[in-house]
Amino acid sequence: FMRVFGRWLDSLWVETPEMSEAERDFVWTLRGFDTPTAPGSLWGVLSMDKDDPSQYTLWARHADGHILPMRLGLIDYLYCALGACGAPGWQLVFTDYDFDANPWEMPSPHEWIDRMGSFFPDFDASFFHEHLATRDFMEEE
Repeated sequence: FMRVFGRWLDSLWVETPEMSEAERDFVWTLRGFDTPTAPGSLWGVLSMDKDDPSQYTLWARHADGHILPMRLGLIDYLYCALGACGAPGWQLVFTDYDFDANPWEMPSPHEWIDRMGSFFPDFDASFFHEHLATRDFMEEE
């Protein structure tokens, strides 16, 4: 347990004075499953429904404590994590992250996909492109 979670377990459940009681309660429902390995990496966490533990929601968590809901199931998350070849930031393609404001200074999804294609010629970007197109379509409405 400590070998897998010892590096970051104490920083997963961060509470700040400005958090509401509901936000504090929510933070304690989070369970980490994809730990960061590089600066700028996002964590994969899920929140468990306290009444039905088989129900969960995936989130991308930044080191500053902010989290964004993801439009992925766990199997798709794992597929994308493998497909992303360890490159940080792929999770944002599946969130409503504001790339115009870009508070985390992340490359745009198009730039990230282009970089992946240049670093890994066999990179299959189709799943990322499909979700990016859906995200762009939803933003236009």
